[in-house]
Amino acid sequence: MKLRRLELNNIGCFGEKSFDFSDLTVVFGENRTGKSTLVYALFFALFGQHLNSGLKMTDLCRKGEKSGTSALWFGDGPDEYQLCQFTNRLPKLFQKGTGEMPWQPLSLNDTSALKNHIPLSAEIASLGSFFRESELIYFLQDMPRYNKTLLQNLVGMDEALILRSRFKKALGKAREVRKAIQNAAPKKGSDPLNLELTRRQLASAEKELRETETAYAASLDTRLPNPAVFMLLQQQHDEKQKHCEALLRQKEKLPSAAALAEQKAALESQIRPEKQITDHLALLRQRLGEYIQKEKQIRLRLERLKSLESEPSCPICGQTVTRQRISDLTAELDRLAEKAARHRKQIEAGLEKIAVQRKEKETTQAALDQVRRQIREQHDADTRLAELKAQTEGLKSDLKQFEAIGSGDLRDAGAKYQVRADIERRRAFLQKEVIRHQVAIRQYDDHVKRVGENRKHLAEAEQKVLICSTAWQAADDAIQSLGSRLLEKVRESIQNWTAHFTFLNRFDIQMTDRELLPVIQARGYQYKLNQMSKSERIFLYLMLKLAIGDALGHLGIFVLDDPADGLDIRRKQTLAYLLAEVSRRRQVIVTTNDMAFAELFPGGSRIDLDACEDAASG
Repeated sequence: MKLRRLELNNIGCFGEKSFDFSDLTVVFGENRTGKSTLVYALFFALFGQHLNSGLKMTDLCRKGEKSGTSALWFGDGPDEYQLCQFTNRLPKLFQKGTGEMPWQPLSLNDTSALKNHIPLSAEIASLGSFFRESELIYFLQDMPRYNKTLLQNLVGMDEALILRSRFKKALGKAREVRKAIQNAAPKKGSDPLNLELTRRQLASAEKELRETETAYAASLDTRLPNPAVFMLLQQQHDEKQKHCEALLRQKEKLPSAAALAEQKAALESQIRPEKQITDHLALLRQRLGEYIQKEKQIRLRLERLKSLESEPSCPICGQTVTRQRISDLTAELDRLAEKAARHRKQIEAGLEKIAVQRKEKETTQAALDQVRRQIREQHDADTRLAELKAQTEGLKSDLKQFEAIGSGDLRDAGAKYQVRADIERRRAFLQKEVIRHQVAIRQYDDHVKRVGENRKHLAEAEQKVLICSTAWQAADDAIQSLGSRLLEKVRESIQNWTAHFTFLNRFDIQMTDRELLPVIQARGYQYKLNQMSKSERIFLYLMLKLAIGDALGHLGIFVLDDPADGLDIRRKQTLAYLLAEVSRRRQVIVTTNDMAFAELFPGGSRIDLDACEDAASG
């Protein structure tokens, strides 16, 4: 790949700006004129992401703008391409053609389409094709953790490491399954001797059960009474008989039904309806109140006439009233008062008569209730007596049949029945024994089956553990082998570049088997990075970057952001010479804010950002 041209629109400090590149391009500018922005924009144009992993694509946009564009023209062999990256939408790729369409669009629907033209990942390209100041700071601070994981994180081993991790997890799960199967295995084994003994006991119990079944079937042919049943029937018959006799005695104490019916009719005829008594009582109480009120009024009028004896004049009209008139009126009122008192006493006597009638009615009602209760008792006794007689007759019939079956002597029948009962009990016991032995044999068979299945599952689990262990070990060995081969390529590339980096001849630089961190020795002593001068560390870093790029792959370009910062003029001359040598193998783009260092590249093209800024401001 060879870069031709870069056009920026609203990227960083650039509104609209284009840059052309040659095999060796020097970008010169003071601080904050856009040197690092140009490097970030170039990386964004290639991979659609920020070179600094801690920043987003939108961080590339010019201040106040929502989006930015970076268009890159590059050549890949005889073909020419244009790749446009946008901060807010998908990229576009064009191939140079002929005729009416000088640039023909290429489909990027497949996410891997760009790999045909830019085969490296952004991580590997940043490691082998870009010189980053931030990475140099990590390197110069001697951080083994950063260098130790470069191979694993940046050379495309992520999927291999994920696969190894999955194999390791699968191995752990396989071991857990094996342990679970081992824990689920029966803790006690079955004794074959006990099994054989159980089978013999089962055969013996089945034989005896068959004999007992035959004897039991034979005993069923003879109808034998159960003495206990006979005694129970006899006891129930006697109890029913006694109950009947008690009911008969109770019934004899009660009057006859005809007498009770006659007494009931007589008592019912004596009882007056309650409504008549209540209505008569209300009428008498009303009349009593009227006569009492009338008597009070007469007494009041008599008292007024007595008051006229001292003043014989009418209090209303004032006319004189004769004593004879007063005497006549008094006599008339006395007569009326006596008449009212006489009526009152008659009414009171009527009320007392009603009270006596009520008491008599209560007595009659109590007698009537007693008669009715006796009638119910007599009816209940008759009903119960009929039921008991029917039950007694049934029990007598059962006892007669029982005696007929017993053939006379119940003691002999009881002995025979006891024999059959013993046979029944033995038969039930043997049935339980047969079932118990059958269950024990089945449990033993199930146990043997479980043991066989457990052994099968355990063998499968052991096989899975072996497969997972082998796969994990193979993946780990493959990763270690790949790392060793890559480190070997880095070592070979270091040997190839050593001829150019004669500045480091006095150091013996070696790479360990597992790390990219170099081991530096000189004069019999082992040096750390922070024991070297800054220029020595920068040259060592550049040589390792070139060697890693040769080993892992590079884009054919080498972009360096201000690599000469802090170097003296002699070291700058050496660095310029080295970069000119590198430009014979790769396209080199270097940025600097040092005018003297920029003048050390007479054979390269130059981009002056200060002049661009002056032109933009003018």
